[in-house]
Amino acid sequence: MNTIFDKFHEKEKAALARALQGLTQQELPRLRQPQRKSGHEGIYWHSKRRRWVAQMKVGGKKRYLGASKDLAEAVKMKNAAQKEYFSQ
Repeated sequence: MNTIFDKFHEKEKAALARALQGLTQQELPRLRQPQRKSGHEGIYWHSKRRRWVAQMKVGGKKRYLGASKDLAEAVKMKNAAQKEYFSQ
């Protein structure tokens, strides 16, 4: 039994196939990147605390870097931690 949802799904698959047709293997991973509200990796909005939280992965584990009401300050925390950790 075909429903309207099946037709919609088929149209979506066809549109996706057309969109992916011209991409190279190197361009495909960029499609899987999540959309970030902050626009920065490792920075997210914590709704209960009403603050931007900065974190980064080190050795496969997430490290809390701090939280701020200001997005720019959270980005500075993240950048400073990256420079400090990866400059060693």
